[in-house]
Amino acid sequence: MLHCPNVSFASKITTFSSAVQNDTGICSNASNVSPADGNAAGCDTVVDDPRGDGINCDAVKQRCDTLKKEPFASCRVDVAPYISACSRLLCNYTDTDGLFCHLLDAYARVCRLKDWMDTVGCSASGCHEHKCIDGNEFCGLSVGGEPKCFCRSSYAAPFRAQNTLGDNTMCASKSASVSLVGCLLEERGVDISSLHLNDPSCSGVHDPNTNRVTFTFSDTDNCAANVSINGNKIVYSNTIMSNESSGIISRDDQLYIEFSCAYVQPQVQTMSFKILDSSVVKVIDAGEWTYVFNMMAFTDGALTSAVDSSSELTLDQEVWVQAKASDVDEKLMALVIDRCWATPENNPNANMKYNLIKNGCPGDDTVAVVSNGASLKSVFSFRVFQFVGSEADVFLHCDTKLCLKSDGCTKGRKCRN
Repeated sequence: MLHCPNVSFASKITTFSSAVQNDTGICSNASNVSPADGNAAGCDTVVDDPRGDGINCDAVKQRCDTLKKEPFASCRVDVAPYISACSRLLCNYTDTDGLFCHLLDAYARVCRLKDWMDTVGCSASGCHEHKCIDGNEFCGLSVGGEPKCFCRSSYAAPFRAQNTLGDNTMCASKSASVSLVGCLLEERGVDISSLHLNDPSCSGVHDPNTNRVTFTFSDTDNCAANVSINGNKIVYSNTIMSNESSGIISRDDQLYIEFSCAYVQPQVQTMSFKILDSSVVKVIDAGEWTYVFNMMAFTDGALTSAVDSSSELTLDQEVWVQAKASDVDEKLMALVIDRCWATPENNPNANMKYNLIKNGCPGDDTVAVVSNGASLKSVFSFRVFQFVGSEADVFLHCDTKLCLKSDGCTKGRKCRN
């Protein structure tokens, strides 16, 4: 029977960056302030961020009294509720997400004031206009004074606990992908647009609705992935990296994330000479990277007449066997029959056995290797026999493997004529 082990994947993250101050916000997005009631639409889902410590409420109240001065003083809308809301919030929470300016903006919109931001220190280029993802991020100013999105602690905690910048590698539909969290990258000063795989033309796809960037490669479009054999696996690995420096030093933060997916080698396949079904078909399930292995018997060298339940095989009749792998990259890989042997029972480890192919070479003069290791199809022929003293079925077992053509699948293998 065929065992189907899971796909293996790996992610190794190396970052070089400066420390980042992780401030916290008050609710999911303070940019959606409603002028009608002073409540944020994004606050219907409360984020449990810590209250600010050491806040000088007297200074906060003086700051909120800005609403009594020009350009707000000429507005006829009652300012008291807005000042009260401003004082209450900023006495309890740190002024992040551009909160103070959002509170002023709520009143300015009711009063239909324009061109007021610069006069009170609320630049249009600050957090007031910078959009972050509801519930997951808040806006803050970088060391250089530029607005950027920081991760809320509740959102970032699972990633930080695993010392990662995003989700685990996903191996699905012949592709490998990694999704990185945008705000975690921003905190490390990493420019998303500078990231790419081994092939610089393979950049990530940024989803503005989640602020995540996803990098993907497949077995046929592998973005210069490294393909190697590791034990019983053929591993495709790639690296997410930032743009290379033109010199020997760089003053930009650099990032390297290695991730991989693998095909698992097929294990021993078994078929009977007295064949009720001429083919053995197995789906090799390597996690989500799957391929099909097929072994069939034919009564002609053109491989057109498959053996079926109505076929009558006689002793010493020549039979052709084809082993084939599909749904893998034929440009990179080939299938090699390493060993085939027969037993009088459906047990590849039976004591009584007869070698038909050993180390890729014929086991006796009746066996002919037609093709082996040149493509994803390998073919050999043999003459039907039975074990002495037994009329039971004869079972054929083949040990095959996928190999990289670049390694020379039959390199160094010499068969005696």
